[in-house]
Amino acid sequence: MKGLKLKNNSALQNLIHEYVHWKIVKDTSLASIVDGISWRLRFDQLCLCEMIHQKTNLPRLLNHENDEILQQNKEEFRRKINLLENDYTMKQIFHDLITCHYYTLFYYQTILAIIVEPVTWALVEPEWMKEKEKYLEAYFGELDSPTHEMASRILSKCELFLNSKNSREARRTLIKAANNALDMPMAKENLVDGTLEKLQSMIETIIGRFENVLDGKQISLAIQKEKTFGNVLSYGLWITEDHNVINKTVVEILSNIANREPELFGYMIDRMRMWLNQPAYAYPTILFNCMITKDKFVKLRYDQLTGLTSSEETSSPIGNRKVRLTGMPLNRIDDIVGDLPSLLSTSLQVLYYLGVDDKEHCLELGKNLQHVDKENHGEKYYEQYKSFVNKLFENKPDNLTYDSLRNGNNFGAFLQFWLEMQINIGPGTKYLFMEHGMGA
Repeated sequence: MKGLKLKNNSALQNLIHEYVHWKIVKDTSLASIVDGISWRLRFDQLCLCEMIHQKTNLPRLLNHENDEILQQNKEEFRRKINLLENDYTMKQIFHDLITCHYYTLFYYQTILAIIVEPVTWALVEPEWMKEKEKYLEAYFGELDSPTHEMASRILSKCELFLNSKNSREARRTLIKAANNALDMPMAKENLVDGTLEKLQSMIETIIGRFENVLDGKQISLAIQKEKTFGNVLSYGLWITEDHNVINKTVVEILSNIANREPELFGYMIDRMRMWLNQPAYAYPTILFNCMITKDKFVKLRYDQLTGLTSSEETSSPIGNRKVRLTGMPLNRIDDIVGDLPSLLSTSLQVLYYLGVDDKEHCLELGKNLQHVDKENHGEKYYEQYKSFVNKLFENKPDNLTYDSLRNGNNFGAFLQFWLEMQINIGPGTKYLFMEHGMGA
């Protein structure tokens, strides 16, 4: 990186920043745990959405034709959705889903950020280091005081270490120390204790590991077989205390989908077998947003189950076979059910931002809508999204918060909210998905 002139190239600087993040997190046990929980989140979304479709006949595809059906019959769909409020099985799956959502986007993200951000700033963000208190406040200001202080402590440690060594080897050592700190021996009990006490304890443990490596001390690391794709998937099965009941329900729903879509499901099972004994992070799930021209925006995706796909594709990654129920290609595992599964997570994210009064980030969720539609409806979709968000922040629902949902309340109100996003935003809603992992 030495010698690169980045002053007027923010895109390249962002790429370098994210590359350092990847070098720190790559092949660590904590990244593997997040990967496993992210797969569980995707399967929960898929299963819950499949049950909604079966019980309400809500259109599976969010196109203009189905939007007309939705608008003409919205009261009927509202009535049908309301009937699901006390469905015990659906509530169980949803509790599992929001638990996974909390772990991937908040709990483990906080743990990782405490190490990843300060180390990255010290290595490749000299301008940020001149205003480090400003950036510490921006990144960690919403967290409790001890957590904020820990991030500051790591940043100071990095600064002192680099100033004392001032060599390329010191930079490598800093990345290695951060990587090893996050590569703790894996333990399933870590997955079912999402308390702030446990969070703080884990952060303190990781900081201690980081400082020990910088001081030349040996620390224990996760063994490689713990981080295979198969083990990572199994960790995702432990996310809630009543996981055995949830696992049984999810398997039953997936089996029914497999009977309906044997070719596509068979393809994904074959790919899963191929990866079971491979390191989970050898070929991680990624999403790359690509602006081809001013008016053309393409999403490229890769994950282990569907391979490399593009939002521009007209056929599935296994030739001309398509999802029987919708006639659409399989570009994401969600497509086997339709357009709506990942909107469940996006709806939760909107409610989270609403709860912390963060309108700026809530609007940011919808910015891609400006570019994604071939027929130039993107600006319209984004305006509809902005209108929905503005009204939401002006009149916040009294009975619906992220925390209330985590505590097992207001499931019916959440489903109504999810439906209202579709009714108010229209076909653009299908582009409001969040990808695998901590991609919010």
